[in-house]
Amino acid sequence: MQAPAWESYLHAINEAWQRYRVDGEDILEADWDRLQQFFRNPANHPPILNINTLPFFDTLRWRRYRYLVAPHSDFDPQPPGAPPTRAQRRYQNMLAYFTAPRLVSQRPLGVGGNGLAVHFRDNGPQPSAGPARDIVIKVALSGWQSDDILQEKAMMRKVERSAHCMQTIPPRTIGKPDDEPIMPLELDTADSSDGSDSSGNLSLSEATVRTRHPDSDTIQQTQQGMTAQQRQQRQRRWNNRNQAIRNRRARMTRNRQRRDYIIMDYMSLGTLSSLINKRASHTPATVTLQQIPNRVLWSFWLCLVRGCIAMEFPPRKFHPDRRQPPPPPKDAVKLSSARRTGMLRELRGLGTPVYDSLPYERYEQLEGDLIETVPQNPPRHWKQLRKQNMVHGDLDPTNIFVGGFELDENARARWATTQANAPGGGSNKDKFIHTRKRPDRIPQEHELVPRLKIGDFGSARLWKRGKRNYYYYKHRVMEKDGDHPPESFGPEWEALAPSNWHFPAPPPVVFQDEREVAQSRTCGYYSSQTNIWNIAMSMWALITGFFPPVPPQAQPPDPRTLPNRRVPLNSDNQIDWDQMLRSQPIAFRRRFHMNYCALLVNPNVNTYNWADQTLRQTIARCLSHEPLHRPSLLVLLRDAERNAQQNFNESDNAIRDWIQYWFFDVVIPQPPSNNPAAPGGGAGGGPPGVPPPGPGAPGPGAPGPGGLPGAGGGPGAPGPGGLPGAGGGPGAPGPGGLPGAGAGLGAPPGAGGRGDGGGGGGGGGGGPPAPQPAPGVLFAPVPQLPPGSAGVGALRGAREYLADFPNGAYRIANPATGLLCGLAALQHSIFFQLGPYPVINGVRQDLSVRLPSQQDLLDIYQHLVATGHFAAVQGAAPDVVAQQNLTFSALSATLDAWGQQVGIPLQLGYILEGVADPRQVAVVLSSPQPNATTIWIYNDNAEQLIPGQAALNHFEGLNPL
Repeated sequence: MQAPAWESYLHAINEAWQRYRVDGEDILEADWDRLQQFFRNPANHPPILNINTLPFFDTLRWRRYRYLVAPHSDFDPQPPGAPPTRAQRRYQNMLAYFTAPRLVSQRPLGVGGNGLAVHFRDNGPQPSAGPARDIVIKVALSGWQSDDILQEKAMMRKVERSAHCMQTIPPRTIGKPDDEPIMPLELDTADSSDGSDSSGNLSLSEATVRTRHPDSDTIQQTQQGMTAQQRQQRQRRWNNRNQAIRNRRARMTRNRQRRDYIIMDYMSLGTLSSLINKRASHTPATVTLQQIPNRVLWSFWLCLVRGCIAMEFPPRKFHPDRRQPPPPPKDAVKLSSARRTGMLRELRGLGTPVYDSLPYERYEQLEGDLIETVPQNPPRHWKQLRKQNMVHGDLDPTNIFVGGFELDENARARWATTQANAPGGGSNKDKFIHTRKRPDRIPQEHELVPRLKIGDFGSARLWKRGKRNYYYYKHRVMEKDGDHPPESFGPEWEALAPSNWHFPAPPPVVFQDEREVAQSRTCGYYSSQTNIWNIAMSMWALITGFFPPVPPQAQPPDPRTLPNRRVPLNSDNQIDWDQMLRSQPIAFRRRFHMNYCALLVNPNVNTYNWADQTLRQTIARCLSHEPLHRPSLLVLLRDAERNAQQNFNESDNAIRDWIQYWFFDVVIPQPPSNNPAAPGGGAGGGPPGVPPPGPGAPGPGAPGPGGLPGAGGGPGAPGPGGLPGAGGGPGAPGPGGLPGAGAGLGAPPGAGGRGDGGGGGGGGGGGPPAPQPAPGVLFAPVPQLPPGSAGVGALRGAREYLADFPNGAYRIANPATGLLCGLAALQHSIFFQLGPYPVINGVRQDLSVRLPSQQDLLDIYQHLVATGHFAAVQGAAPDVVAQQNLTFSALSATLDAWGQQVGIPLQLGYILEGVADPRQVAVVLSSPQPNATTIWIYNDNAEQLIPGQAALNHFEGLNPL
């Protein structure tokens, strides 16, 4: 006898999460079909866990991975004849709709589960309309019409005017029609309510608010008392309302082409993830710059706490200055002016109205940019019930953006001095964005440290209370691996008995009364405490420089604090922490709040003692297993505001120097594939007095440094007079990209006869693919030298490797074979170890347009072969070709020749994997040029590479940590 489909489905979900919690398996890659089929057999059902003896410490130890996010490969050129990727097609659609000269694409920023984001520059309706504005436009990968984009826009409207959340820009500001009326979304099939929950309105009475926002107990009591007829009536209301929404959606899309997209400001300083990347891949000269100042950490933490408050108590509903004051009386005089001139009494005697101008000035100074605060009402006050309980669902460093500063004239002058004293005189001044100070901030908020903004609300939801089990199970999978909270992975889920439930198939939900999940205070308890978990894990990653632990690492209590010191051992002869906790007195177990904050508060780890202990303890409390054990938003806000104003013996100048260094001076090179190719040139205008011709001939543009081709060239030049001709056709494809978009019409008619403005050509093709770091392939910081091997060169190599890679390096996987394997490794290492602006012997070099492609290196190698360079070293060149690989000496000569082309002395260093001895060998092949910079590559030594034997090994580049 088989178990019901819904019961096997529940067991499959629990099994996948149990594997994540214990073994660290990726929940998003679980084989759901196979798991459900396995659990169709009731004999395979696991036992229901006892809620009083849940296992928390049966997880495997995690491997620590540096927080390095590899460039996305969606925009790498495809093999000849291969169709473009979905992201590439959508990018071309965007170029065709968001057109030059007003909107000019800068580069694709990233591809995620919900869409594609592209950086554009808005030049305004007229060239002289003012400075250009950088914006980001996000579209769905599936097409122009997308409920995912509509859902994200709806969530962004909930946090409108919030200072620490990304804001939308109306399409009309870039010359596009606004998306009104707003397209409604269909109801959630897992939600049995009729969708009437309000987002709140301050004009509502207390009785109305309490009716719309009942607590969980009230919901449960009301619905448990419903008769079968009442349940059926509610089901019909749900169906009727959803059908009405479908009909409205059909009417709105019947006669027009709807385009769904989101416009936001471009954050030139990147994300919190990019800062962690910089710190993981770049080592400054001083410890002061290496360690994050505590004033910076507390300022970042304050921003993140405010962002969480925005999702719970949005400023548009709760900020005291959210409303524009009513116009002052006619002919009224400002109170400040009346007092300054001593005319207040006389004005009152004359009956002249006097008004306080401060609310008007304050409202104007805020400019709709409202700070987030927690209402000071008691917790159960009726106004507190209007909180919206938004859970972000994807809150990690990649979705935390770094904004600008808020400065007065004095603060701006001090920043100007810091920039002038920076290397190169502050060459990235264009990234320094600031606004005037706002009156509702604490002192120096956003003056020394840029503000953080939470973005990407594509997974955000307003969670409801007291719902049925299916509601929580359907939405259980959120976040990325490592960011899942205990609300999702906790073993409490496995203590619920699914055989007692009656799930519908298919939805919408038949209204049963199962509410075990809603009654839990851990599993499915999604709330503001979930957002708090996420920002704490983001701060954990910032301080440690590691990805969050997978599997999650529950932290045991300090043994010195245990009343019962008996140490039980498990079957692996390890401490059984679960048994130890269960053996403690109940008073201790109630006091002990288990958390997942590895490393930061461990008494045996002092690596992170430079970070303020109070902050580390706060992060640990925010990573508590039970959501109600995490601090409230009000407590976190008060602590953050107080500590953000302490100086920690860190001067203002030191903070500015640190911010200047990491956000403006240190530049991590963008991979070539992320830069659109240069646009193609436009065709010239036709002669005067000739009727307009047909489509212009395509004019292929030059290949760009990588990525997709640029947009087509501009309109052709007009003749002395005439009507515009037809636009040019698509440009010819480049060496690695798609054809560019055709240009528009020619120039407008002048006075006189009929001329023809020819159309522009298409953009150039993409360049070579960008190197991709291979996650999980981490070198030891110091390769060791096997006894008696490789001699002086290896000894020197080990020392130089330690100097060049003090924190180790990642291998950069490449699929190339034969000769291209070594050349690909060389290209990747040059890219990551030199970058576009390396400092060589104290001189900053510009290699931004001279970094080599694999073809460049292959041309150099073939030229060396043709000129007989290798004849005296390794025999005839055909022998090398026949081996289908390159030796280290051949790669060294190729590297040296490229270095001479760009004027930089280079030499090759290589890491050779051990075979007879498992330790790695580091060897440097000395260059005849003095003060040569070493470029390191890796060889797996699949067959021991010794002189006289074939080099059938695989080379890979190295990316320093």
